[in-house]
Amino acid sequence: MKLHDALLASALIAVPLAAANAQAVDGLYVGLGAGANFLQRESFTGTGSFTKPGSLSSDAGPVVVVSLGWGFGNGFRAELEGNWRKNDFSSTARGVKNTNEQKFGGMVNGFYDLVGVVPVVQPYVGLGIGYQAEQLNVNAPGIALSGSSKGSFAYQAMLGAALPIDAVPGLAITAEYRFLGLAGNRNYSGSVLGVPGTLTSTNNYNHSILLGVRYAFGSPPPPVAPTPVADAGAKTFLVFFDWNKADLTERSSGIVRDAAAYSTKTQLHPHRRGRQRRYLRHPHL
Repeated sequence: MKLHDALLASALIAVPLAAANAQAVDGLYVGLGAGANFLQRESFTGTGSFTKPGSLSSDAGPVVVVSLGWGFGNGFRAELEGNWRKNDFSSTARGVKNTNEQKFGGMVNGFYDLVGVVPVVQPYVGLGIGYQAEQLNVNAPGIALSGSSKGSFAYQAMLGAALPIDAVPGLAITAEYRFLGLAGNRNYSGSVLGVPGTLTSTNNYNHSILLGVRYAFGSPPPPVAPTPVADAGAKTFLVFFDWNKADLTERSSGIVRDAAAYSTKTQLHPHRRGRQRRYLRHPHL
């Protein structure tokens, strides 16, 4: 086999090996992710002292997600998630100033890993449902909110990719996008300068970009690619005889001894052995 044949063999081996490294999660795993959270512009209505409806835009804030899950070995995973998000409002509506919003809660998620579809990385998609608490923190004179934490049914969708780390079986670096939405309205009782009223959040959607790590317990080590060895071919031994004679000369006897010694030290391919024997035949036979 020549050099370019050896390089071709290496490439053919590397493709299935890369796909094999991205194996389906089978068994218990844990995950941790953190990144940036973007709160979509939030609309409010109100009664009493909060009679002027409005909307608030927010600055990017932090998000942290921890998870405990189980992989079924066929690409499907199920997990429990705990999360926390925070955003400071960058603009204000009347009666709402210096306000930030936090969310925290739990979700039940289902994922499907696209195993072997893309070399090196493992894309995945997921959906989740759960419960989130939305907490409004107002730090403005004359404004007060009682019971500033309200719960709501929540839903989310995830799209991401995992990069397995071959040096640590089971460990993967993850990158993903998450969309989180809260269902229904959340009503906050409060007052402005002592005048009671109700502030209502009518929509709440979060967009998050996270980087994280995932570790699957009991993962087998990745397969090791065989090292291609370039076969330079069998060594050729030529034995010459005097004309019309079958007797070995002293030189020919030495070549036969060299061939015998070589055959005991070298593992030859079966068809190579046959070729070596043919070279030892009488040239005229």
